[in-house]
Amino acid sequence: MSLFHPHMFRRRDFFVLLFFLAALVPTKSFCQSTIVYDNLETTPAASYSTANTNNPIFGDALNLTEGGRLTTFGCSLFNPPSIINPGVISNGTMVVNFYDNTIAYSGGPISGSLLGTATLTWDFTGSGGLPPGYYATNTFDLSSLNINLTRNILVTQQFTEIAGTSTHSGVILMSDPIVGSSPTNFYIKADFLAEGLYTSGSGQIAYQIAVNPSPAAAIVALTVIGGGLQLSVTNQPGIVWSVQCTTNLLASWSDVPVNWTTNGPLVVTALTNSAAIAYYRLKFP
Repeated sequence: MSLFHPHMFRRRDFFVLLFFLAALVPTKSFCQSTIVYDNLETTPAASYSTANTNNPIFGDALNLTEGGRLTTFGCSLFNPPSIINPGVISNGTMVVNFYDNTIAYSGGPISGSLLGTATLTWDFTGSGGLPPGYYATNTFDLSSLNINLTRNILVTQQFTEIAGTSTHSGVILMSDPIVGSSPTNFYIKADFLAEGLYTSGSGQIAYQIAVNPSPAAAIVALTVIGGGLQLSVTNQPGIVWSVQCTTNLLASWSDVPVNWTTNGPLVVTALTNSAAIAYYRLKFP
């Protein structure tokens, strides 16, 4: 966890091959984590905060360089200056929600599908608390939650102070992201303010997101039913696969006229099967 004062500026063809033979070739996936959005390491541009009694929720629309399974998530927590808030934040929790933003959010209640939720713990007791006028950043390992992110998401965060004397909290807005992109506004919902998007003037809420971009596909079954091929697949939400076939691994692959998007296990039936076709594969676009 990193602790800063706002005036302390800093820079800081996957595919699965299926042999239509006696055995099924195991699937292969790559598990390297990749940062797909990052402005957590850029220069602080502004801050926003309000009283905890207003039950504020902050967030931002993020355009990732690619979707995938969430591995790490970085964000900020701000304790505003002593003029309005003399207390420290000792510890608390933050609920973070990830929504599908393929259809861009434009205001009002969030209608995008909830992709996943994480509860983060912020603990400053060892350092005497987060002082007024300071902010902290931290990166959390969320890989165990199995949250699959689409390329365009809306992230929201709500902090609840458990111990401390602070009466306010908020977020830090950083300069333009060095990875990914975000519009020049951010999301707020509070008791005194209508839920929606508000222009920041400068910067976006500080976030860093890393994913495993390789589709975590699992071939469940491959069986012949009549003259067709039945394939059962489990993959990530929002990922479109296509089926291809060939008579020879050295020859070109041809598309089988079946495409699908799945949010879970799916069985595709009646894929073309003839004696001349020896190989099938799932192709991630």
